Amino acid sequence: MGPRKSRRGRRAFPRPTTGTRVPKKAILIVCEGKCTEPDYFNYLRRKWKINPKLVDVQIIGADQCGNDPKSIVRYAKEQRDDRKKSKELAFDSIWCVFDVEAPPHLSLPDAISQAADLKFNLALTNPAFEYWLLLHFNNTSRPLTPSGQAMKELCKHLPDYNKNLPDEMMEDISPLTSTAVKRARERFGSYSISDVKETNPSTHVYKLVEELDSQSIG
Repeated sequence: MGPRKSRRGRRAFPRPTTGTRVPKKAILIVCEGKCTEPDYFNYLRRKWKINPKLVDVQIIGADQCGNDPKSIVRYAKEQRDDRKKSKELAFDSIWCVFDVEAPPHLSLPDAISQAADLKFNLALTNPAFEYWLLLHFNNTSRPLTPSGQAMKELCKHLPDYNKNLPDEMMEDISPLTSTAVKRARERFGSYSISDVKETNPSTHVYKLVEELDSQSIG
């Protein structure tokens, strides 16, 4: 019997409530992927009805920031600095979303170090973002090498997947968000970034998903 799809009430998964209204804030998400990651996070932003009057969520893909880990961190820093110089609301939270890959990106250690120095959050996945998507359907811990193996496994559940996530496909994925978060939190909740870097498969994308869900009014 497969995982039961959760019915979304006010949120995809339980979290403590404080009874206070979320103040206006800004979140920047800079992604390695040109389509997959931006498609995924943009869909959640719409699905969860994150109110732009309360929370400004900026989602950037590789067509703007490049797909090398260091270029992603550099772009995030540029956006942060530009905000500080302007009258726009400063970013309260900055996320860099990229993959370890198998074999790993050569610039990965420097990118991780720079992000830590800048106090940016990392939603890192080893080997590839497709492993995070796979956790919605399959709680696998089998190493996925090379990186394309993650996509191959995902296509067993999403046969039409091809590095983009149209809304019709996200409608199959999003009801299982709580399942993926629970699986990732239980397995990788104690992992440091270094642990994710060294462990195939593993992911911290669930932490970013939890932050977005915390801004939901849907």
